Amino acid sequence: MEAIQHRVQINRWQVFEFVIMPNHVHLFLSVLQGTLKESIEDFKRWTGHQASTRIKLPRNRFWQDEWFDHWSRSDEQDERIMKYIQNNPVAANLVRVFREWKYGGWSRSLK
Repeated sequence: MEAIQHRVQINRWQVFEFVIMPNHVHLFLSVLQGTLKESIEDFKRWTGHQASTRIKLPRNRFWQDEWFDHWSRSDEQDERIMKYIQNNPVAANLVRVFREWKYGGWSRSLK
């Protein structure tokens, strides 16, 4: 969460919603500096290094190589994407309501 917040604070990203799940992350964002590819690679490199160091993984083995992006072209799609992200912990039976999951954008101010 700190890595996401840091990129917001230095004006690299505008984050609309996110959730960190046990085995993946959803980010709904707009890239303010650089390209989406550069942003994701930088994020994965830094967070992967931090995680690998803490849980003793071989280097570059935390994240999968690929990532998936989707483009939103309307307010309706924005709402659908944000609801999907929020519902992820509920759909995974980790909580009953999304606000109970503490690893999402709703649990922390990103300003």
